[in-house]
Amino acid sequence: MTGFMNQDGSALIGGLLPSGIGQAAQLDQLGNLAIQPWITSMILQGKGFMCSTGLLNVAAGNYPLCIFNAASGKNILIYSLRTVTGTSSMTSFMQSVTTNPAFASAATITNAKLGGPASALATTCTFASISQTLTAPYNQVEVGTQPLELLANGQALLLPANSSQGVVVYLQTYSAGFNSLTARWIEF
Repeated sequence: MTGFMNQDGSALIGGLLPSGIGQAAQLDQLGNLAIQPWITSMILQGKGFMCSTGLLNVAAGNYPLCIFNAASGKNILIYSLRTVTGTSSMTSFMQSVTTNPAFASAATITNAKLGGPASALATTCTFASISQTLTAPYNQVEVGTQPLELLANGQALLLPANSSQGVVVYLQTYSAGFNSLTARWIEF
């Protein structure tokens, strides 16, 4: 415990400025720096987005979702990459790319502020409902039987403006069934 407390009783980490005024950052229940208030603020401004493959009913295989920032002029801060399967288990792979793989299907992008402006990535978020070949290297690999969040505990990925940078998440399934991939990000 830091000795600093929020009005709701949650812990803060911080210290006193030379003027004697306290300055602190909020922590979540696990002791990680809480960034949710900033994300919520950006969503309220119409700068928060999510995309999804929708519900895929596919055979065993490797199914990707790509979020690519080619020349949007905006920074993209990805704060959630989630995979889920209705089958018994899955493996999720995250990969950085500098060339847009432009998979066959356009992902459904929604502004988190319903009725808000369109995403700068409207044409560069794609997925495949046909199994794709996995090629290494991978930034991260997770195995599970429950939904997997690849950016846990406040982690995030920054795709700088005009950088031709992206991330591809592959969901590898071992039997036929329902699956889905979802991403959430802020554009600024």
